[in-house]
Amino acid sequence: MSFWEKVNRDKKINGFLFVILCTVICSGCAETGRGQVFPVLKGPYLGQKPPGMTPEIFAPGIVSTENNEINSVFSPDWKEFFFAQRNGNKLVMYFCREINGIWTKPKAFPYCEGTFNGDMNYSPDGNRLYYCSNRKTDASLGDLDIWYSERTETGWSEPVSLGTPVNSPSSETYPVFTQNGGLYFGSNREGTRGDKDVYYSRFIDGKYTQPIPLGNAINSDYGEGDTYVAFDESFMVINSWGRPDGFGRGDLYISFKLADGAWSRAKNMGKRINTEYLEFCPMLSPDGKYLFFTSYRGGNGDIYWVDAKVIEVYKPENYEIQSQILGEKRAITVVLPESYDRSRKKYPVLFLLDAEWSVDMFNSVVLSMSEKDEIPELMIVGIWNINEDTRLRDLTPTPVEKYPGSGGSDKFFLFLAKEVIPFIEAKFRTTSPKILFGHSSGGLFTTYALVKNPDVFDGYIASSPGLSWDNELVLKRASQMLKEKPDLDKFLYLGIGTEDYKTYMASTANFAGILKSEAPSSLSWVYRVFEGEDHTTMPDKSFPDGLVWFFQKYKKRP
Repeated sequence: MSFWEKVNRDKKINGFLFVILCTVICSGCAETGRGQVFPVLKGPYLGQKPPGMTPEIFAPGIVSTENNEINSVFSPDWKEFFFAQRNGNKLVMYFCREINGIWTKPKAFPYCEGTFNGDMNYSPDGNRLYYCSNRKTDASLGDLDIWYSERTETGWSEPVSLGTPVNSPSSETYPVFTQNGGLYFGSNREGTRGDKDVYYSRFIDGKYTQPIPLGNAINSDYGEGDTYVAFDESFMVINSWGRPDGFGRGDLYISFKLADGAWSRAKNMGKRINTEYLEFCPMLSPDGKYLFFTSYRGGNGDIYWVDAKVIEVYKPENYEIQSQILGEKRAITVVLPESYDRSRKKYPVLFLLDAEWSVDMFNSVVLSMSEKDEIPELMIVGIWNINEDTRLRDLTPTPVEKYPGSGGSDKFFLFLAKEVIPFIEAKFRTTSPKILFGHSSGGLFTTYALVKNPDVFDGYIASSPGLSWDNELVLKRASQMLKEKPDLDKFLYLGIGTEDYKTYMASTANFAGILKSEAPSSLSWVYRVFEGEDHTTMPDKSFPDGLVWFFQKYKKRP
């Protein structure tokens, strides 16, 4: 079943309201709502009072009514506004225009053949209106195709199919254009990974190229549909459904363009935007100030809008620290909790090693877990490696001849303790606990950090730790440290897969044996073995499991 079929299945339109709405909007009389005189609308946004950081219904009784409104878009020159409305079993496009400073009453777009006509968007110059329709002509290719009409002196031209290679025998929806002429859209064509994927087509020599699906950071095994992409491609907002971190029948996710040109992993926008119902059809106003979207939170489909500053809430902040200890500049990424800008409270801090992949991977996981009350809200601090050589240097505790340049963990630990943590605590509102997470060599360092000086962090989550390093040197030092600190009040999580590297599996099991026989009762620790998981899949398992375990134990501390 396609996404729209699911939506149609769930929509129940009251016949009496349908008759009223058709009489009000389609008859041409100057009334709206239940017999009310259509108001005089002046100014930007149809004269509506702009919202703040909490979504509000847009133009209630005028655009958002007792019927179902699906999506909306303003023309680039602000003189026109389109939205789609479901009348019975038919989705119809409506528009209003600003004439002599006053917005006209909405009326139906003249070319609404078929039962689906929506997903409107303008070309960058505003002279073409693109939309999706299941109209059937000789030019039709699939269930839903992308069409366009040219602006004329008297209105709009007859629809023209965008044709191949964009349209296909399947469905194409929600076209969005960027400043370089590129086209993003949704499709369930052959080769799609989930129910539907987001595709991209370049515009070269006056033609669109063969569309390609976006990568795993955006598309999933579930479904991705309506996608707004910023004109400069700095970010995108995606509608996705079926994901494990979702809140309802469909949520809005956000992704940012990274320095290397790739998209960051799509992050659920959380309860600030999403509900247990359905959120979709994102669109930014032409001035970039407001994010519009459709939601069923009120029982019907309505258009909502919210201050676009909300987008910055989800954007990681990047900083550089001139390290005196390491003698080099080091980059860190900070992701603030979703409620940070709306409160004055302090937040626990999660420090992630290998930020070049870990922040992108776990950013949305932390948000989802916190909004489901599995863990508290956390501030994320990711520490980047400069390159593979510095990673080897920083994350290994002793020099090993086979690995030139290794053995710099002591300095790297001091960098975290003396420079990174003070920087974070001076700039942001933080509190205990502080948690360190690392995988592989990062897991080795995480364990070493506990052994070297357990007072810096409260919790240590080591995923597939490379504890075989230097003939299990960390295990030997751990045994000594445990004897010296009989009151060690910390938390250590060890996670390993049954298909992991054999030396890692053996050394982690050996460490668990030491902990079992020598750890004081004040040290909370756990050794988790994941059946069938290997070195590459372990982060997805150990990270959420480790956080849940840590906070369950941490809350019970004396």
